[in-house]
Amino acid sequence: MLKHKIEKFENKERLDELNPLGTLQDIGLTKESRVLDYGAGTGIFSIAAANIAKTVFAYDINTEFLQHIKDKALSHGLTNVHTVEVGELSTIDQHSMDLILLVTVFHEIDDIDSLFEHLTTLLANNGTIVVIEFHKNKTPFGPSLAHRISKQRVAEEFAKRNFHLLEDKDLGKNFYLVSFKL
Repeated sequence: MLKHKIEKFENKERLDELNPLGTLQDIGLTKESRVLDYGAGTGIFSIAAANIAKTVFAYDINTEFLQHIKDKALSHGLTNVHTVEVGELSTIDQHSMDLILLVTVFHEIDDIDSLFEHLTTLLANNGTIVVIEFHKNKTPFGPSLAHRISKQRVAEEFAKRNFHLLEDKDLGKNFYLVSFKL
């Protein structure tokens, strides 16, 4: 099962369009940044962030993914990646994350209010939340159209909670990026 997910999440077309390292550089990640990759999956953004940032926390509900991230960090000689299991978000210092990433995970969230409670507790003053999602139209891969979430809907959910839109751009034919600050 894990091998299939890795192949799915790390296929060349997906990685080329997401361009984790380039995307993180474009949004201003620095060597002093503390990052939470919320719903880290196989860690493509966690590992890319660890090459720039001071500290990266990779959070996922799948413990196999977290082990994969640990192994990948070790093989790359990265000591600044920390995996976080369900129930352990409270171990991260409050208001300490300069950047919170939600990469192709927002459409999976059932309890949006609970998500925002976690995010606002962890987000540092002047911190940024970046959401990357699938366009809400048919693409070669990704969830069904009915399961996708539009940029407008993401922006509305953040606006309801007093976040301000910083950036709204397409990463390519499959993905968009929106970022927010409180």
